[in-house]
Parts: sequence; C-alpha cells; structure tokens
Amino acid sequence: MIFDTRPIVEAVRHVMTTAPLPDPIGRNEEQSLLNWVRRQPLGQDAVLLLESKLCGATGAKHAVACSSGTAALHLALRSIGVGPGDTVVVPAMGYVAAANAVRYCGAEPYFADCSLAHGGLKVRKLLASGDMVSRAKAIVSIDLWGHPGDQENLEMLAAAMGVPLIEDASQALGSSQSGRACGTFGTIGVLSFNVNKIITTGGGGALLTDAPHIAARARSLASNSKDQGNPWGFDHLEVGHNYRMPNICAAMAIPQVDRLGYLVIDRRCLAERYWSALEGIETVEPWREPEGCVSNYWLPVIRISDKVEGNPEGHVNDLVLALHLAGHDGRRAFTPLHRLDPYRPRGVEKPNHQANMLACEAVYRRTVCLPVRPPRGPL
Repeated sequence: MIFDTRPIVEAVRHVMTTAPLPDPIGRNEEQSLLNWVRRQPLGQDAVLLLESKLCGATGAKHAVACSSGTAALHLALRSIGVGPGDTVVVPAMGYVAAANAVRYCGAEPYFADCSLAHGGLKVRKLLASGDMVSRAKAIVSIDLWGHPGDQENLEMLAAAMGVPLIEDASQALGSSQSGRACGTFGTIGVLSFNVNKIITTGGGGALLTDAPHIAARARSLASNSKDQGNPWGFDHLEVGHNYRMPNICAAMAIPQVDRLGYLVIDRRCLAERYWSALEGIETVEPWREPEGCVSNYWLPVIRISDKVEGNPEGHVNDLVLALHLAGHDGRRAFTPLHRLDPYRPRGVEKPNHQANMLACEAVYRRTVCLPVRPPRGPL
C-alpha cells in the first residue's frame, strides 16, 4: 500500500473549515475575570473556589492549585519524600515534565516501555523491568493524549509493591476509567491548565489527592514553606517553592470547570468528525480510547497503518510537513524520553531504561497528532 498525504490533508482541511473546536474562552471567562479583578485584595479567594470545584468535578478530596502542571508534579514528588539517590519509574512515551520533575528532586527517572493500547505504562511492561522497579521510590503514570492509562492495574501493582503511584493526568481532565475520573488514581493526581489543555488559565495546574497530609505538605511547599503559625512573620520551615496559582488565573478557570462536561463533548465530537472524514483512507488508523474508558480526546491521534509500504517514520514526517504547508498544526508524538539529550542512557552497567522499548518506538515512528483549532488567517 502506497502512502499519500493528500487525502489525509484534505480530511483535516474539511474538519477544520466546517466544524472546528469552539474556543473555550468566551464571555463567561471575561465576566469572571472582571468580577474577580474588582475584588480586593486582587481576586481574593478565587483559588479556593477553583480548588473546591476541581474536587467536585473529579471526586478528589483535596486539590492544590499551582502555577503549572510541572510545578504540581514536582510538589507531588516532594510531598511523598522523593529525594537524591531515589529512582522513580516514568513512562518513556510522554511529555518531558514528568522526568524533569524527578530530576528537580535530585532523583533519577527510570524509563519504562508503554502499551500500544493505552499509550502509557502497562503492568506487564512494567514488570518486565525487573529489579529496578522493585527498588523504585514511586511510579509515575501518564494519561497520553487524554486517553486513560492502565490506571486500575497500576494502582493495584503500586499498592502491592508498597510505593506511591502518581497519575500525570495533565492531558486528561474530564477523562475516566470504569467511571472513575482521571487524576484520582493512586496517591496523587496532577492536572495542567496550559494554554493548549481542555481547560486553560494561560498556564497553571493542580495536585489532587485524598490524603490530607499530602495536600497540606504540597500547599506549604508551594508557598515557600512559610510558617502559617506565625502569619505576621517571615519564618520558613524548609526550602520551598513559589508555586502558587494567582487568583486571576483561577478566575479564568472557574467557569470552564462548570462546563467541563460540555468541553469534553466538544472534543469527543471533533474526534468523531475526524474518524468520519478519514473513513476509507486505509493508510491511517484512528487511535481510539481504550475499552472501558472515556477519553476527552485532548488530541485526536492517527497511526500509520502496518500495511503501508516504506519507512513509517518518513511517512509521519511527510504528513506533518504537508499539514503545516496547508496551514494546519499537525505534530509528531512526544520524542521518547530516553532519546532526549539530558536523559540518554548512562551506560551498560547502569541503564536508565528497559532493555528494549519496542512499543514506545513504534508509537513514535507511526503517530501523528491532528490539530484541534483552525489555522490562523487564510489557507
């Protein structure tokens, strides 16, 4: 089967010009910002309201709003005591923030292969890591492209091992597995409100947990570990961080959380329009949500078919280039983390990843992320 970019580009053009994703920022956000700006001190208590709404939307008992999803990951790791000399299992296929947060703690990420079904860690892949995983301080899982990872099984495995599971649900707010919201599996969940996420504050994130002591520690660390027992002084209990979310950012998110269900429906409808437009094009396959899961389809993703002749990675590059030449924001999958310069293997005696990463490499070589917004300006 010969690969041709033209019908795929035409399908994307059709979807983006006839029924693109609505802009999440509108009059409700503008009015919310105006209302909270008028409250003195500037936007006071907007963060508290956002945290309450996030708990309501996900079922988590505690939420700590942060300046970014990466900050939330760092707080999550510090809150469970990850430090120098520790090893944390991280999926090799995912955004680099998870590995960076481990390094911020002075610890080392150990990269594990992914599942072709979920895109994130799968238990049998993780068990194949052997002794390295048994000595891990924590496991980080990632809900890739909005699709829930193998969270139920990973949660049971982490509990059996006696280590915390941190669910990086930065891309998966509004997604669920077996009726349970992403971000609530394991010990801690992490959300992101970056400009490209399903809910945005321009930047920002949140930590979710059911453990009150973890929430309290994360909140303290996010506020430079200031001694709250002395509110009029400047005593600090340990080295902390300035990771608090500004109230004005929270004000933008509040009305979006209120209509989260509708935002998820919009994304799911966009994915279905793509699958319909691509129907009959045998060179690519839609990456659908795993069985038993509901995905927010943060990014609609397609995969180059195994039946296509030639080099699949070359076809991926050709398609991404063709989309950009047509004015559309197509992208490759995340570069596998063990390929990145800061995380290249340390050597044969101390490998920082599994012996083979076949699933991860297959995802990278064959996957294209489709745009969710129309191009700016005329095509």
